[in-house]
Amino acid sequence: MSNRTLHGPRATSSAPAAEPVQLKASGVKWSRLLKFLLQVALIAGAATAIGLYVTGASLFLHANGIVTRERIRVASPFEARITDVYVHPGDAIVKGQQVARVESGWMLRTMTDIAAERARISTRVAQLEARRSFIAATLPVAETSAKQAKQFMDELDKARAKGLAVWRSTQEISAAWLIAQDKAAGLRAERESLETELAVNRSALLDATKAHDDLKHAYNDGVLFAASTGIVGPTVGVAGQVLTGQNSVADIYVGSSFVLAYLPDSYLMDLDEGDHVCVRAYNRTFNAKIESILPVTEAMPAEFQIPVKVRDRGQLVKVELIDPTTFAIGQKIDVTGSVTGDCKVGVGTIATQTIARLKGLMQTAAAKAM
Repeated sequence: MSNRTLHGPRATSSAPAAEPVQLKASGVKWSRLLKFLLQVALIAGAATAIGLYVTGASLFLHANGIVTRERIRVASPFEARITDVYVHPGDAIVKGQQVARVESGWMLRTMTDIAAERARISTRVAQLEARRSFIAATLPVAETSAKQAKQFMDELDKARAKGLAVWRSTQEISAAWLIAQDKAAGLRAERESLETELAVNRSALLDATKAHDDLKHAYNDGVLFAASTGIVGPTVGVAGQVLTGQNSVADIYVGSSFVLAYLPDSYLMDLDEGDHVCVRAYNRTFNAKIESILPVTEAMPAEFQIPVKVRDRGQLVKVELIDPTTFAIGQKIDVTGSVTGDCKVGVGTIATQTIARLKGLMQTAAAKAM
């Protein structure tokens, strides 16, 4: 009886002791699994970081760019000196507004020379017209005199044949007829040459007048106007500055802003018009898309260059800004690829959500195992 009472409690106490041992073993297995997964994640992250460092520029889009607009230059078409400036950098300007006033000694001398040449040609045309009027008045008289002299000479020839006239009278009439004929022929020839000379001088007068008017219109008293509505650029001329073909008074930026990006030569992936990209500046990211890939390359601006590296060149890409932005003209921009299609939902957000989901699944699996 005593043995039964001793073994009975031992048998009943052995069943509940097995459950904590199983739970402890299950917890150890999940702890090892989590540790293994963390190690795999660290190794994968390190490998990914090394791969991105080595081939990131070739596989992932990252281009430098500048915010700009279509630009219209306000410049003098001739060498001049600025006397007054009516705008400032960043001013909003409308079409037809005065930008500056310039003074050009070369232009004034040129217009003066053309005006003097036009006056000389006008005088010559007036002289030719007067000579033509004189010829028109005297030519009929000369032709009549030549006809009369010819008639007298014919009558004298008939009279001399009958012996009624002397040879001397016939010679005098012949000489008078030749003089009259020569005078009439000379006036006719001069009349024809005058028409040609008048036509040439009138054409030259028209050209001189047109050239003078064009120069006067282009000079416009030295006032330069805005050709379009827009924003004045950061560089504006100052009074006293001499303008040549290499500089201008100001630049006017018109239209909507866009990003002009420099696609690096190391980028190996395809890039098509319409692809979504992200533009970033000052920790702000906005959606954009490739508007056009220009078939030209250009040396990258100095601010994008590494000092110890040879100056790179890049193919120009025009990027259209989709989201409303407040980017200033000339601001530096980073252009990157868009993985999610919405730049405001970044890869970090997706990774965080994925890790949270995996963690939830692991916790659910652990709860079911217990």
